Amino acid sequence: MISAGPGKNGPWTHLVNHDADLYWNLGNVKTYASALGLVRNPLVSFLVGLVLWIAVGYLLNGVIGFLVAVGFWVFEWMNLSKASKALQIHLDNLGRETLDGFVQG
Repeated sequence: MISAGPGKNGPWTHLVNHDADLYWNLGNVKTYASALGLVRNPLVSFLVGLVLWIAVGYLLNGVIGFLVAVGFWVFEWMNLSKASKALQIHLDNLGRETLDGFVQG
């Protein structure tokens, strides 16, 4: 088993079967990215966008506030996608290294 986090405290992310020379993902990488603090919690992102919408809408214009909020949400979504992709690549590399280390060791 491979966990993502310091020590043995992180969630289990991969199951490695050395006999079959295979490994499998155990969950959603986007959830891991949020749990590990690589991105903001989705609820926090939603609330920040909502506050931006209300604040900018109150100060300037409702439409501009909406566009600012949507821009923020798109930015957060892009960060989540980028962090999830990088984390998935890293975890896959760990799975392969675990298998290679077992075969060579």
